[in-house]
Amino acid sequence: MYRSIRNLEGGEVYRYTSSIGHDHRIYREVVTVIIAHALHLREKGLIPEGVWDRVRSSLLQLSSIQPGEVLKPGYEDIFEAVEAWLSKAIGDDAGWIWLGRSRNDHVAAALRLYTLRAGYKVLAESAKLRVALAEKAVEHRDVILPGFTHGQASQVLTGACLFTAYEEAVAEAETLVEAALRASHKSPLGAGAGAGSIAPLDEARLAQLLGFTHIYSSPYYASGSRLFLESTLAALAVVGVEATRIAEDLIALAELGVARLPRGHIATSSIMPHKENPATLEIVRSLGSRLLGLAQAGLGVALKLRYSYNLDLQEANPVLYQALDDATLVLEALASVVNGVQLDPEMGARLVGELRPWSSELAETIAIRTQIPLRRAYSTVAKAIVEGRLEDLAREHDLDPARVPEARRAGCSKARMEAVLEERLGSARVALEERLDTLRELEERLESLVSLLRGQS
Repeated sequence: MYRSIRNLEGGEVYRYTSSIGHDHRIYREVVTVIIAHALHLREKGLIPEGVWDRVRSSLLQLSSIQPGEVLKPGYEDIFEAVEAWLSKAIGDDAGWIWLGRSRNDHVAAALRLYTLRAGYKVLAESAKLRVALAEKAVEHRDVILPGFTHGQASQVLTGACLFTAYEEAVAEAETLVEAALRASHKSPLGAGAGAGSIAPLDEARLAQLLGFTHIYSSPYYASGSRLFLESTLAALAVVGVEATRIAEDLIALAELGVARLPRGHIATSSIMPHKENPATLEIVRSLGSRLLGLAQAGLGVALKLRYSYNLDLQEANPVLYQALDDATLVLEALASVVNGVQLDPEMGARLVGELRPWSSELAETIAIRTQIPLRRAYSTVAKAIVEGRLEDLAREHDLDPARVPEARRAGCSKARMEAVLEERLGSARVALEERLDTLRELEERLESLVSLLRGQS
């Protein structure tokens, strides 16, 4: 190995710097990047004819074995372990593979491929949640229930308005993830350690082989940048925050008796048999919060680092893996709860009657019907509340609290929400199909490189 030339083989440094413990997460992507690089060297005539068959067969074998057969203790990282494995497999001929590359640009490329694949899985789960929420909005379109501001009953909602609020929040959080993933579509290959190589590489061709859509302008930025990682972590943190809000909202509605959580997502106490705990939603709330901490941890790794590559950046990798796992689980779990949740129309109507979240509509009705300023109508309603005759005032002005959504002409009105429901459900279903298609394309791209290598001779 190259380290032995400098008398740096072994030593305690591996105890502190080795990433072998988590490098299995990007094994497939690393091998794919090496295959793409080798194929390009072959295209450029940089791997001799007499060597290529041995190189090709060793890479095919490398792509088919389990990571544990390669990633052994004692190596600094996956690239060192792979190089050692290839050297054992084909000896000195393995050295041709490394022309025109560095661990810096190769790990940067592998991480981007991993982020794209795992990131689009997050987006697919997000779209599934959106579909579930939109379908619940349609199912409960006519259920009335109190909405809340400052933790107190505010106005009359419908199930359509409630669930589309959740769906729209998830959809907007998605746009941040999509924007972050666009940064992962840029190929750093050809950047070497940060300034490139004298080997006649075609960066655009390397990008094309791996399915990247763009290349970097500066190799110094390409190999040492982790903005794609940082922005992904930040976007996932926003997804987590919105998930915690939805979870907390559903827990609160369940406590009021308006929402009935699915039995499969409820646990009980070991000593208090009367308890029915919203266990899954509590985990959603916890993991969603953890995403915020992971974002801070990942961004903190890069804080004040000099350009280009520094080994510090390696410590952000497991943070990224954890965040992508957490976000996927949070969205999957929340969708599973939403699919089974039910609103109780009787309890919703009862609370609307008891909590009286329709005073603003009563004030507007009085102002419009009697042609008086709103503040005067507001005072009339406020006085009726103090005197305990609010219901009498509502009957006097023909306001039925249960029919407030039908009386509205803006906002959460029955007529407007009917159009919104159709649009949101359609949009969510289209997004889901697009994300699943993208995932298939990413998988096919990785598989196609192995097929291309297999077909070379």
